[in-house]
Amino acid sequence: MVRASLIAFFLFGYMTTLVADNREPLYLILGAVPQETKPIVAALADRERGELAGLEYFEGRLGENRVVVSLTGVGKSYTGMVTALFLQKFKPDAAFMTGTGARINPQLRTGDVILPTSVFLHDYGSLGESSITIAGLQPPSVPNEAPLLKNDFGITSEMHAKALQLIEAYEKHSVEVDGESYNVEIGPGRVASGDFFGVPQNRIDVLRSMKVDIMEMESATFAVVCGHFGTPFLVVRSGSNLAQATPSKDYLTYGPIAAYSSAKTTTYLVSNW
Repeated sequence: MVRASLIAFFLFGYMTTLVADNREPLYLILGAVPQETKPIVAALADRERGELAGLEYFEGRLGENRVVVSLTGVGKSYTGMVTALFLQKFKPDAAFMTGTGARINPQLRTGDVILPTSVFLHDYGSLGESSITIAGLQPPSVPNEAPLLKNDFGITSEMHAKALQLIEAYEKHSVEVDGESYNVEIGPGRVASGDFFGVPQNRIDVLRSMKVDIMEMESATFAVVCGHFGTPFLVVRSGSNLAQATPSKDYLTYGPIAAYSSAKTTTYLVSNW
């Protein structure tokens, strides 16, 4: 009798492992503010609302793919906390950060989308009289005696290659900006994150010298946490206003256009992933 029970126990465990290994893929989508995720939530089929640690999320389908969509809030601290909570709870097969950012690259137009090859924290280091000397990172998972990590987080190469392949077949959407309508451009580039909403011209010049296309406030922290959990990730960022010291008025004008553009691109990518 005992032997039969043990056999049944191990068979149950084996079958449970099989089910877990063959579970349907699940993708996590995070944005900082409601305008960046509302179009994605509206596109969900079989949508259901849930809460995690008081944070609202929506679960449903984009195409045939199961997804969870939620908000991080603005800035690095909230982004790190929320990303960790959702990765721990849902254990997604991949995570996507969608949203907007100020255009450092003046060749970008409002609504153009960057799928960055790398993201980095541009405000992590030593603040001097005129600039910031960017330092390496030491995440808590790294032993204290280990060297500092390079402060530049490469997007998962397989994710990035697949995204660019999917975009080749995408009929690019159009946006209307200041009375002009045009189809957006979508391509690779570089994104920098920091807890600065506006920056002076000397900082913009530094970021341009570093070949930054878009400056925002969340993606690098999202990348750090995804790396800690070993979760493949992709960042989708659309340019809003040109970077400046006091962007509030221009952000209110151009932010919604960029948010729509990024959400449209993210919806297409995840639907066809």
